Amino acid sequence: TGGPPFQIYVLPKKLDKEVFVGTYSLFFAIGNALKVVPYFLLGQLNPTNLGTSAALLPLAVATNLAGVWLVRRTPAEAFYKIIYVLIFLIGLQLLYAGGVELMGPG
Repeated sequence: TGGPPFQIYVLPKKLDKEVFVGTYSLFFAIGNALKVVPYFLLGQLNPTNLGTSAALLPLAVATNLAGVWLVRRTPAEAFYKIIYVLIFLIGLQLLYAGGVELMGPG
């Protein structure tokens, strides 16, 4: 859920699309790297989770390469329109999920 607030902050800066994606990637890579020690201390880095991560690694690499390919081929104007539409849709989904949680079971 951290993506939309970050995007809302960065989008008005009108960065080049490659700079935008690079900044987004670095921001969340650093944030996720900071979580490694707490996850380790909580026992989340167990063989099962690490095995799942290793199994999914090729898919992660492939989707990242596909993302690079897509960003390079998408015109800047279309890129930013797509980002705004996705932020809107994600916002709707978060509101829906929050509303369902607020209402509780049955």
